[in-house]
Amino acid sequence: MKISWVSSLLCLLILSVACNRGEGTAEPETRLDEGDVAVLEESAVKARQPAGIQTIFDETQIREVQVYYRHAEYEGLIPLRRTIITNSPEAQLLQVVDHLTIEPEESEGVAVWPRATYVREVYLLGNGVAVIDLHPGFLAKLNAGVATEVDLVASLVNSVLENFSDFSEVQILVNGEVRETLLGHVDIEAPLPFNRHIYTVVPEPRLEDEITIEELNDSPTLDAHEPGP
Repeated sequence: MKISWVSSLLCLLILSVACNRGEGTAEPETRLDEGDVAVLEESAVKARQPAGIQTIFDETQIREVQVYYRHAEYEGLIPLRRTIITNSPEAQLLQVVDHLTIEPEESEGVAVWPRATYVREVYLLGNGVAVIDLHPGFLAKLNAGVATEVDLVASLVNSVLENFSDFSEVQILVNGEVRETLLGHVDIEAPLPFNRHIYTVVPEPRLEDEITIEELNDSPTLDAHEPGP
């Protein structure tokens, strides 16, 4: 059974008082009230925290990205705005891929990639190629035709290149190896550039509800000396 830092300190204090009594000293008995215990517990927590340790990321540092989903009505993709935390470039890339698996809250888009999508690793190479290594397990469960596979590849590649200007191509690996196709239809053997041939729907800007309040003119009042109608 583990003994907490505070409990150990209390035991030492009790032993110290007992020893002092045995030596015939007339010091008063030491008693700790709830306030003292709270102070000791707070000191114990601070003592267990190494100096200079900071959080992995600062939640106040965020940026918007464009993530490509399948349009809810048309055969094509639509870029929707999402927010990521600006920590390491690799972590930002993983956040973009993760957004691809989350269904939009509104009916304007559909997530092409399944929620079970699992990325083994990502690499950002110095030659302008972003490498995304996918796990083969979830891919084996996908039953996608040509159109869906095109959307899978295009949404992934375009989402990466749209938001990372230092990279011009995306290499898709499966289990750390180069494949000829993702699921039997779309060639992924070589690094892929931004797909400008797939139909992309430009989202319509949202207009805020404009509420116009007109000042009412003072209603005419009848003179008290004039007879009414």
